[in-house]
Amino acid sequence: MLAFLSYRHCDMWFSIIIIFLASQAYIDFEISEGEYERTRQLYERLLDRTKHLKVWISYAKFEASAGGEDEETDGEVLEENDIHNEERQRKRIERSRGVFERAFDYFRTSAPELKEERAMLLEDWLNTESSFGSLGDVSLVQKKLPRKVKKRRPISSEDGTPAGYAAYPSIFTTLKICWFLLLVTFEFELTER
Repeated sequence: MLAFLSYRHCDMWFSIIIIFLASQAYIDFEISEGEYERTRQLYERLLDRTKHLKVWISYAKFEASAGGEDEETDGEVLEENDIHNEERQRKRIERSRGVFERAFDYFRTSAPELKEERAMLLEDWLNTESSFGSLGDVSLVQKKLPRKVKKRRPISSEDGTPAGYAAYPSIFTTLKICWFLLLVTFEFELTER
């Protein structure tokens, strides 16, 4: 029975990976053709099938870097101080934030057990906001970051009467934080290669 469950679990993940890779190839093609609306539709269809963290982050990064319907795609270089260029950048930032907000709401309400994914999403969102420079709003993400929780245990005096509580950090929480940092570092090293 355990082998069957393992096979079904692996088969499910394999099909999700295949769907993601095929969709990503199609998405990359549409981006290269400058078809941003089609790309958005593809991401939405992919999110209907899987709400995986990688899909959300990829979609948000696309929105942060891609143009809109009115974006010029003929390779014309615009000056950085151009008002239209700044307005387009603001629209890209708003669309990217919208995707991050939707992802955060999904992980918070529909999948509250996926706390690590939510933390990784917030970390990526924070990095994206800081990459926007003066147009980014890091405080928007910092408000959503989880707060450290200390556990309390009762302490008693020498005669056995309750004397209050002593706060201490949870070893389990500390191990989870170390594991998360290790995963983020490993993922960063893979993307740098």
